[in-house]
Amino acid sequence: MQKADQVRPRKISRHLRVQVLARDGYRCRMCGRSRDEVALHVDHVIALADGGNDEASNLATLCADCNLGKGAYRFRDYRDIHCSPAAIPIDKASLFAYTNAHSRPAAIAQCIAAKRRLQFRNIDSDCLWLLEQVERLKIPTVRALDEIVARHAPFAERICDYLIPKQPVDAGFALARVLEIKAMERNGLDGLTELLSSLRFTSADAGWRAELFHAYEQLKATSSGSAA
Repeated sequence: MQKADQVRPRKISRHLRVQVLARDGYRCRMCGRSRDEVALHVDHVIALADGGNDEASNLATLCADCNLGKGAYRFRDYRDIHCSPAAIPIDKASLFAYTNAHSRPAAIAQCIAAKRRLQFRNIDSDCLWLLEQVERLKIPTVRALDEIVARHAPFAERICDYLIPKQPVDAGFALARVLEIKAMERNGLDGLTELLSSLRFTSADAGWRAELFHAYEQLKATSSGSAA
């Protein structure tokens, strides 16, 4: 019997690939982006090395970012994510998979870690603290969240020049900064206060909120000056 680590990837036939793409509406099953926005792959939900097969039910459409980002991980909830509708609602499973598997939050965290000479690590929590923030901001889908992350990634990287983290950094840390920036974009310091003061799993005192907002205002001023 062939060992799992000896299983070689098999090429998915063109006919089956088109069938899966059409079934999924030519959208990534993780972030929801379409073929007009990003290159699409067809890949296995359960890897061949883990006992998966080439049946259409075990294949899903993924964008290049989501597919390449998931390579280093094997998720217990991965099947659930890719069997969901293309516009995936935010819940604990989809948020955990996005935070861990998508390249965008990880890239922000890796940039922060490299600049501060900190360790980058994989997130090891259940993301309930992030889910709480996402729900407070009324972000409905993984796709909507990814658009926010893409828009605010530069600020999230640079704001840590002011906050100066000292602990190992993971993608959850980066995503939390993005969500805080989104709250401040909506309603300034009041928006940040409303977000953070209503959370059960995260705490931040008034002094830290003021410091974060000051850093955000400094970044906005710097960006405006550069644009001028």
